[in-house]
Amino acid sequence: MRLFCFSDTHQRVLPECSPAPDAWLFAGDMYERPSPGTLTAEDVEFRKIMQAWLDAHPQPIYAVKGNHDLCDKAHFFRTSIDLTDGVVRHLGDDLYLAGLGWTGADFFELPQESHLTDRCQRIEDEWARLGGPRRLILMTHYPPNARAAIPY
Repeated sequence: MRLFCFSDTHQRVLPECSPAPDAWLFAGDMYERPSPGTLTAEDVEFRKIMQAWLDAHPQPIYAVKGNHDLCDKAHFFRTSIDLTDGVVRHLGDDLYLAGLGWTGADFFELPQESHLTDRCQRIEDEWARLGGPRRLILMTHYPPNARAAIPY
């Protein structure tokens, strides 16, 4: 299975891959600005660009939200398979994908371990229910150690 993983596009050029992958994996920050305010002319234009990219790439897109994705201005997460909340999906053969995306109320809010406990438990429970598949990809937008990312 061919997978193409990308993240942090921030309303910039979306990737191309030849030959096309079997699935796209997006690890957060599709949008430049996190504010959920009124759509700007730039947002409307990006929505058109995004729709053209989606039309040209019919492969499934598995995604988790990043800290800039609080408002889905171009409907990217509505058209993808959103794994943000700790969902586990079967990709094929013995390969599974789990997601852990941004769920803070603000784009600058880094999680404490206790914020992730329930979602990590969901992944672990689903992993056990599936019999502990041999291959699991965990896709996230969180830094590996959130405390290390805090500049103090």
